[in-house]
Amino acid sequence: MTPQKHLTDLSLQIQSPVPFWFINGQVERWHISRELDLLSSKGIKEVIVHPRYGLAVDYLSDEWFAIFGWCLEEAKQRGMFIWIYDEFNWPSGTAGMTVQKINPQYQSKYLAVEHLPLREIDLNRFEPGVCMVAANIEAGVVTKTKLIQNIDELISLTGSWTIFNCKLKYDPYYVDTLSKEAVDCFKHLTYDEYYKRFGSEFGKTIRAVFTDEASIYWVSVGYDDWNLPYTDDYFTTFRERFGYDCRSKIPYLFYPGRDGAAFRADYWDHAGYLFNERYHRNLAEWCRNHGIIYTGHNNHEEPLRYQIRFQGDMFGAMRTMDIPGVDHLGKQTLGNPWISIIGHKICSSEGHFDGKPRAMSESFGVMDWDTTFTHLKRVTDWQYAQGINLLVPHAVFHTISGMTKRESPPSFFYQSPLWEDLDYFVQYVRHLEEMLCGGKHTCKVAVLYPLTGLWSSYQSDRKTSEFEHTDNSLNTLCLELIRNHIDFDIIDFQALSEAVVDKGKIKLGDEAYELLLVPSTPFMRPNEVARLQELAMSGAAMTLFHKAMEPIKHNLPDALRGAAFVPTEQMPAFIEVLGRQIEQDLQIMGAGAEDIMVYRREKDGKRIAFLLNRSEKHRKVVALLRDYPDPAIFDPETGFYTRLEGRRIGTRFQAQLRFEPNQAYFIVAGVPDAPDPVRLQHQGISLQLRDFTVHVPFNVASLYRFRYTAAHNPGEPEELDVRTSPRYISCNWDPNPPDFSQYAGVYETEVTVECDTQGISLILDKDFAECTVWVNDVQVSLEPCVPDEEASREPKPRWLTDWQDVRADVGDLLKRGVNRIRVLSPTKLSEPVRLVGDFHVRLVDTQVTLTPKTETQPFRLESDYPFYSGTVTYRTQFELDRSYPSLVLDLGDVRDAASVYVNGELVGKRLWAPYRFELAARVSPGVNELVIEVRNNPANLILGQPRPFGLRAKPTLAAYLEAPVDENRP
Repeated sequence: MTPQKHLTDLSLQIQSPVPFWFINGQVERWHISRELDLLSSKGIKEVIVHPRYGLAVDYLSDEWFAIFGWCLEEAKQRGMFIWIYDEFNWPSGTAGMTVQKINPQYQSKYLAVEHLPLREIDLNRFEPGVCMVAANIEAGVVTKTKLIQNIDELISLTGSWTIFNCKLKYDPYYVDTLSKEAVDCFKHLTYDEYYKRFGSEFGKTIRAVFTDEASIYWVSVGYDDWNLPYTDDYFTTFRERFGYDCRSKIPYLFYPGRDGAAFRADYWDHAGYLFNERYHRNLAEWCRNHGIIYTGHNNHEEPLRYQIRFQGDMFGAMRTMDIPGVDHLGKQTLGNPWISIIGHKICSSEGHFDGKPRAMSESFGVMDWDTTFTHLKRVTDWQYAQGINLLVPHAVFHTISGMTKRESPPSFFYQSPLWEDLDYFVQYVRHLEEMLCGGKHTCKVAVLYPLTGLWSSYQSDRKTSEFEHTDNSLNTLCLELIRNHIDFDIIDFQALSEAVVDKGKIKLGDEAYELLLVPSTPFMRPNEVARLQELAMSGAAMTLFHKAMEPIKHNLPDALRGAAFVPTEQMPAFIEVLGRQIEQDLQIMGAGAEDIMVYRREKDGKRIAFLLNRSEKHRKVVALLRDYPDPAIFDPETGFYTRLEGRRIGTRFQAQLRFEPNQAYFIVAGVPDAPDPVRLQHQGISLQLRDFTVHVPFNVASLYRFRYTAAHNPGEPEELDVRTSPRYISCNWDPNPPDFSQYAGVYETEVTVECDTQGISLILDKDFAECTVWVNDVQVSLEPCVPDEEASREPKPRWLTDWQDVRADVGDLLKRGVNRIRVLSPTKLSEPVRLVGDFHVRLVDTQVTLTPKTETQPFRLESDYPFYSGTVTYRTQFELDRSYPSLVLDLGDVRDAASVYVNGELVGKRLWAPYRFELAARVSPGVNELVIEVRNNPANLILGQPRPFGLRAKPTLAAYLEAPVDENRP
């Protein structure tokens, strides 16, 4: 088997989701064993071992590799797989800041360009940089330049020159990714060391290496400034590639001028080239030589302005990877100005035409603790509808005690109540991948990525109108194609140069494009224009978009006169017409059709279309299918097929499609044995739910408001909320973390008690283990909620947020009335005092009062349980006089996930709307017991947000009879 075949097979064997597993605290082997058991119980088959903030041992020490060895051995015992995360924290490349310490010359380098009129320079204090250039600038345009070789030439210079002095700067927070020597040092410290210790499991239990947030230079340099990428041999390697000295042209990177566009394209091309060759290809070849997959993603896929600055050439990075990858942060999808679809489409497109079976996205980072499965589904569907088919969730945390809970939350692990339902989400993702892995992507349209135009119009210190026009034109083109259900790939010029034209189709790998769309661009190199001419002469269909006043006909190359030219202002109308004219196997029509995304594949000889309603509204559209024999609906939520109902119209099949908000499903050809959809009467028979009760197992009172008296400077107490500027682990590229000991002192708070105090406990974050705590002037003894031993499996409420919580019984110390709690902390207190017991909480402004339990409003639980995160159980009964073909329980608005049991048997779970359950198979005539469990996210508890949770209204139960045949006539 060839190495490439081995890696392709390895890629196809991966079962996502493959989460980051943050190793971010003190770790024993039995911790590893327990956590892998938990992950395995939810269907997780492989994880990425990610050393992260809070790691209690030195990264890359023998102790760290011992921990990794435990992960490897325990995973192997369970038939699980692990990936290597190649860095401590992020971004990749520094080996935990070790590379720069070994050799300061390996620090990230850049040119800080100073520019001043010659007459304003104080030559007595002037410090020459690595190069100096004099430029004549007239009306904001460079007319000529002159390379200044030394200070004597500068002194002898006369005239109205502007001097560009390029000073070499170092960024101590990152590594020089344009230097092969620096990257080799990183590779030796990490990759070689993992192989030396665990090489026998490479390509077996160890599947892949994940490199994260790599970049030409790091964000600490800045976004919009006069800094340029650089490494020691930048100028000499530039000359070797392009045949001229670039130093004298540096002013053109900031001002327009003759030949300036071509030079800008060359300069940023070279930055991307060095980055991709010396970082990505260097590491990728090592991985291939050692039998494992190379994947990950760069810093800044979006917006395009920063993609150019930090990556140079995203396609170049994707080519080096066995699994091309992107990142997706936050909850937003389409519609967020910071999130276009370009990065995701580049990732999946490169995989399509380069024959790579998987395209990866690291997803869900910095979603925060109020994340729900609705958010996860929306982001996942949106990405998979663009060709992503491998999900890397960010993340499962070994611990969220102390400051770790604020480092890029949420954790999708045992710390969240929603962990109980993760297996259903895993199953959903697996069903998506069942359809979207293997086979091949099919589309008829290619969009040329105008990278040269972006390079040529990019200016590091400000936006340019040319860049914005190109960026907007490309984004508009891609969005209009999606709105009109025209599937497409984005290809770059290198891919286009490797394509062949056969019978009018542009063939690239397994793809055969019938039309090439070229977005408006301010610049193309002569060889790019020549390639377009060659394609046009070979019979390839193409359309070029341009500004309204261009192109002038007599300036068109003769060989392009067969191409279509469309002004960018007419792009939406053109794409709408194209959607009707192009021979598509699936057309979507009707009101709201523009909200339906379509992604097409072929697998096992069957056409497959993934359809997603990306809107928050119900949608009912008409679909016309061609070459879809025996069509069926595949529901990724259930994993079941249902025959698609419709009628034949000539050679086509017409069907009406209905979508719930954010619903996704597949239309699959060639499923002759798919069962018919259930045919029921539209009007149901309403049934009564009686004796409706709710049970919340315990309550939490979180006290965030304190009076603080500093230890170092006692004075008047300061009123503060510990949620404001809480203690936080600084980024690994910041060598000067804050000194939180300056906030040491006494933190005092009060709580009013109006209920019986028996059984009330303090359950506190692990940070309180470092504190001395008094309740009504009596010091309490804090002990671990869960003893740190292998046999420990204590359930809630003995711990709330993490197994490392600490606790004390304080019922005997509390009294009716006002109670004082005092905390002496050696550092900044960032966590609340939490009282846990059987009471209600009354919250008025910032005043917390514990009140006796009274009758609870079951659909407004947050009024009595404002800080509760966990499971709520509703119980009710209903009586049936007969059996029904369908019995539908509708829970309405649910916050956030629901499980339903009938007569003691699990009916199922719903993680997002619609929260409807079919009960008919589980019930019998007579009295039936119904139990509904609802779990919310951790925001109420961890963030102190009294967010609505549980059921928001009484559920409905309706019985349905079979419908007469004529009621369902097409």
